[in-house]
Amino acid sequence: MSEDAEAPNTNMGISQGEGIASKLGFEIKQGQSLDMSQLRANNRTARAMIEITTQTQEQAATMANIFTSGNASTEEWCSLTFSLSYALNSAGEQEEMELRTGSKFPDEIVVMEPSGSQKTAVNIPFASFVVDSREAKKKYKRKTGEQLPTPFPSSIYLELLAQEDCYLKLELKFATNVTSRQHDAKNFYWKLDFACDLGGENGTGEATTQTTDFEYVARQLKSTAPKAKKKPRTKKSQDWEVTLSQKETAEPHAQQS
Repeated sequence: MSEDAEAPNTNMGISQGEGIASKLGFEIKQGQSLDMSQLRANNRTARAMIEITTQTQEQAATMANIFTSGNASTEEWCSLTFSLSYALNSAGEQEEMELRTGSKFPDEIVVMEPSGSQKTAVNIPFASFVVDSREAKKKYKRKTGEQLPTPFPSSIYLELLAQEDCYLKLELKFATNVTSRQHDAKNFYWKLDFACDLGGENGTGEATTQTTDFEYVARQLKSTAPKAKKKPRTKKSQDWEVTLSQKETAEPHAQQS
């Protein structure tokens, strides 16, 4: 991005789904930054915002209940798969995402409960993870190492922010230490795959979308507005300071001479 180009203030991807999932929106937010061409790494917390639009109000209400109730069922379920990928290279080709695992500080994705507390953080050495209503209990513990990937229970890790008419909005907190610098200056994007089966007449649905491309940076994000420069303060010399009383007494002498 050139210095004169305006930084995007959203990285949201929106797509049309199949079945009851008529629309899926996905966005990553972090702090107060308005520059979505960059996201902060170093395990700084980010918020994955998921917006789902259904065909009927009943479908939205059922979906919200499935995500948050904690009643695991194989007949009625909802699932979200989050995947970190490299952006297309200059030749328009998709390279396979590979996390660094052999270094002293290996790449990892960190998933947290809605509170954002580090006590709930789960570190996983994979570029993708699943949040699913069919998981009722935690199977991960902090610092999991090479444990095989298991879905995170949606009732524990997802927060329902809004549910109205045919719309619901969910949030997931996560972080990573992956940086573009450590991956040959590559940009990234997050992809979201949604699938559900609400049972009975409510039917099934699926949709896929992704964020816009961005850079993962380790240090301070680009400033959204340049800081105003302070004007230098001029220190007055006592040699040329003249008070009003001194000026008045000096003028008569000047007239006499």
